[in-house]
Amino acid sequence: MDSIEKIRSIVKEAMGEMDHDYLHVLRVEALALTIAGSFPQARLTILRLGALLHDIGRKSSGSTHEDHATIGARMAEEILKGLEMDSETIDAVCGMIRTHRYRKGPAPVSLEEKILYDADKIDALGAYGIVRTIAYALKDSQPMHMDLTKAKKQGLHPANREYHEKLIHLPELLYLEPSKALALGRMQLMEDFFTGLARETIV
Repeated sequence: MDSIEKIRSIVKEAMGEMDHDYLHVLRVEALALTIAGSFPQARLTILRLGALLHDIGRKSSGSTHEDHATIGARMAEEILKGLEMDSETIDAVCGMIRTHRYRKGPAPVSLEEKILYDADKIDALGAYGIVRTIAYALKDSQPMHMDLTKAKKQGLHPANREYHEKLIHLPELLYLEPSKALALGRMQLMEDFFTGLARETIV
């Protein structure tokens, strides 16, 4: 079993094969490889390792309230050392994990860091982005759609508020031109959905 498959097996066991976080990781890996296709200099093994491990700390962060990227980088370092990876690979992968969040942590610098950052944001857009946004709203007993002014006054966070306040701005935060091109079609799908949702909402 090569290093990629070993890591995939570790991540699957840690997260659960059908868990949302694991399926997200697989989509991010695929998106990262798509973006990397425009960059012959991208280090693909490092990129795939970072993509597979980027959310490894998410479950642990729930009990400690520590940033999952910080926890994940430490966990990834231990995992990769256990597989006797070289220090250059370990440092590069841990750097990717530490810089993949846009709300916290340092900004990505290396090409692989930027690719992972962009891929992670793109997965929040499009069809899966819509599903996740609606699912989170319903999980928290929030409306799918309501007037944004009323929502803010009432302290509610309906799905359309998440779209207008966060998701609609994600393409502006992407670093690489191929990433921005991928985001365009997904944003159009989201715009059409939330426009339709507003039109069909009767209260």
